[in-house]
Amino acid sequence: MEEMAAISVRVSAEFEEPVPLMEGSPFPEVQQLLKRKAPLLGFYDRYTCLHAPCGRAIHIVANPEISDAQVLHVRWVLQQLLTAVPGARWGTQTQKAAVADAVSQGDKVIFLQGDLVEDGGIHEKQHAKKCEDYVDGDCGLTSSQIVVPGTAAYSQGKKDTTWEEVLHFVHGHGVMKALPDLQAKIDEACKQAVLHGAYYPLREHSVCSNEEYLAMAMESWYGIHDCKDDRTQQGFLGGWEYPRCDSPEQLAAVDPLMFEILQGFFPPRTSLLRAPAACQCMPLDAVNVARPPSVLERIEPVRQRWIQKYASLPDDATARMELLANKSSEGSSSGSDSDSTSS
Repeated sequence: MEEMAAISVRVSAEFEEPVPLMEGSPFPEVQQLLKRKAPLLGFYDRYTCLHAPCGRAIHIVANPEISDAQVLHVRWVLQQLLTAVPGARWGTQTQKAAVADAVSQGDKVIFLQGDLVEDGGIHEKQHAKKCEDYVDGDCGLTSSQIVVPGTAAYSQGKKDTTWEEVLHFVHGHGVMKALPDLQAKIDEACKQAVLHGAYYPLREHSVCSNEEYLAMAMESWYGIHDCKDDRTQQGFLGGWEYPRCDSPEQLAAVDPLMFEILQGFFPPRTSLLRAPAACQCMPLDAVNVARPPSVLERIEPVRQRWIQKYASLPDDATARMELLANKSSEGSSSGSDSDSTSS
């Protein structure tokens, strides 16, 4: 009966469209966020939210360079990830409600803004960074990263980064806190994918972390990629990180533990798979995890470092994550990071 009592995340009628972010707002959710005294006003001008089952709001703010359609798309993706999946191992109403409630703690904010200078925009750095001393913000998506279905950019095969960044938001603030058994499964899947060569982490990723791995696998599952990227055409996503899989069977063969996770938590693949008309990539007859030799020279040393680190850590995923978390805290306190991959 507990399952029937749980309530899904919801969009209140007053927030069907974005509302002005301003002093004196008639909306309690906006007033609550502004109590944090973050420097939101003057840069961000619109607001929307999802309400977690506990009643708290998960806030989204946007600046003028973000369209209303982009704001609503980001909120829709967040809602998809927090909505129950009937019959899924970690997707019951109760489990998804626990994740949403965890995400909503502490006035969490998704920041949306225009492009940075390095991406052709006008902003020297994300304004979100200035706000994070006041609110627990995350997911600093920029305007060119939010590719709304039905737009010209989407039809041209451009990657929608919304899914990746919103998943990081839900994973870090929700799954890790509310579903420890799922988080342990993700960590073990990441380890096995590294050991077997399905996943090649990038140098800038923290050693033996699993957030980017989960995002890469989700993008492969839903067909989210940049069709004009040569690596995509060759059957890989990101910086040669993960295979591009065109069917559930392909992903199950390459990464069986991740296949269980994707089926057990995420919305059905068939309901969110990128429309074939919006993908310009040639279908893959089979998945090949072997990267080109010239690429391996660069990325294999990083994978080997992860393998060596895994060998020094506990076999149990929960114990492994606790040890890594403790070392990370110690490194932050001392101002150093012994596991940094940068060199």
